[in-house]
Amino acid sequence: MSCSDSCHKRSLRRKIIFAVLVSLAVLSFLPAGAGGNARPADYGPGAWPVKGAIYEVSLEYFPHHSLNELTARIPNLQKLGISVLYLTPIFKCAGNAQYLILNYYDINPRYGTAADLKHLVKVAHQHGIEVLLDLVTSLTTDGSYIKTQHPDWILRGKDGKMQRYYPFPAWGWALDCANRDLIKYFAQVASYYVKNFHIDGWRIDSPLNNYDPTKVSGDHTRMQLLRAVRTAITQTDPKALMIAEVPAPEFMWGKDDQNWKPLFDEMCQASYNYPFCGFLGGDKKNGYGYIVFKGSPLITPMVPTPLNRIVHNQMTSKEFVEAVKNERILDGRLRANFIENHDTARVAAAFPKQERALFVLICTMPGVPVVHAGQEIGSTVHPDASGGTRIVVDWAKGDHNLEQFYAQVLRGRATNNALLDGDIQDVWKSGGRAITFLRSKGKNHVLVALNFGQESVHCTIGIPVTKLGWSAKRKYRLKDQITGQETVRQGKDLENLDLSIKPYGYQIVKLTPAN
Repeated sequence: MSCSDSCHKRSLRRKIIFAVLVSLAVLSFLPAGAGGNARPADYGPGAWPVKGAIYEVSLEYFPHHSLNELTARIPNLQKLGISVLYLTPIFKCAGNAQYLILNYYDINPRYGTAADLKHLVKVAHQHGIEVLLDLVTSLTTDGSYIKTQHPDWILRGKDGKMQRYYPFPAWGWALDCANRDLIKYFAQVASYYVKNFHIDGWRIDSPLNNYDPTKVSGDHTRMQLLRAVRTAITQTDPKALMIAEVPAPEFMWGKDDQNWKPLFDEMCQASYNYPFCGFLGGDKKNGYGYIVFKGSPLITPMVPTPLNRIVHNQMTSKEFVEAVKNERILDGRLRANFIENHDTARVAAAFPKQERALFVLICTMPGVPVVHAGQEIGSTVHPDASGGTRIVVDWAKGDHNLEQFYAQVLRGRATNNALLDGDIQDVWKSGGRAITFLRSKGKNHVLVALNFGQESVHCTIGIPVTKLGWSAKRKYRLKDQITGQETVRQGKDLENLDLSIKPYGYQIVKLTPAN
């Protein structure tokens, strides 16, 4: 396969998404009872305490696209407030198409060596950062180890023919994720990198169903495969992590997207919150938005997500809190909230005025925030891992005031337990449209107020003083975690507190007794 062919295939993924947006033990690795829905041992909000953010990065974003360049930036990531570093695929691939992996056991020489990866992980751990690699289990390509040595691992249809990836056949050959030998292979790959490179786990790429159920018989979901991977890596490291790109096998690609269940919560500590956030796409002429597939993209158009309504100032505070509380989550797992990622447009290009308020939102709502490399400096370029271009993120000339803002918000999140895993309630009472909510855990209480409109907003909120166990007669301190500004109010005044929020403004206010 020529480099141009492989590059073209890899770039199809983003091009297809953008085009639509613009147009608006069974095995030795299986645990006992793996076929059931047993509650995982590490369930619950505190099972994986993530005080910082997840940072996703492609090595293509650096001038020399090397592991060593990323390693050199790890001290900066620590200062930014990053807890988890997730790398898009670094394995030997077809041309520069990262997701068309030829051999999972070979580090792509374009990026460096096995020793370079070990050094990166060591430095990350020294700075308190966990490292995840990207596990691609849905497809393969011509010339790969799987295609040449194990063609029986390719999914077959009812007619016996090899199946292409569904619903986008140009992406590659669909893997039979129910094949026992394939499951064992991926469990071994996953365990190998945890054992030999001391990585902390895996991000699971596109675990949606990769086949058309009208052409393929039986259950070929990723459930058994991910159970096997989880067992394999936790046998090596009991604290090993898994993050799924989506929460369910039928989400987005299914014929009916309305009744999906977040089944990957059984195996994964977190999943990307596409149901709430969605793909960011569009252009200056037609506008930008956050949209998600509703059922198969071959038969169903995309629909706006809650985040799209928020950024366009169309959602009330009550609707926001209800949307969060009604998210489909099992076993207290986390959702990874994002405002851009490597498959979407850049938020600095799409919503430059709203970007800061958007970041405050994903850092203060339940879940864990995601930062896409370059997002923190306002990058508007999007280096394509398969495009063969020289476009890279300009780390030196980025918006470092924005970077300091990101760090400040993440510090505020890390030091307030209420923002890590506290409950959430709407506190808006009257006035202009704003999203205002209270996060509480024990004696830690944080008020968040956001204005996604172009005009200043004046509204009245109600802090439930009695419910918090506070006194209407006692005084309480309100300290803005961004500006440092402090005010003192009596408890009775908090029940009808007037707020003024600047256009596209944000407030993160910690509430504590004054004496």
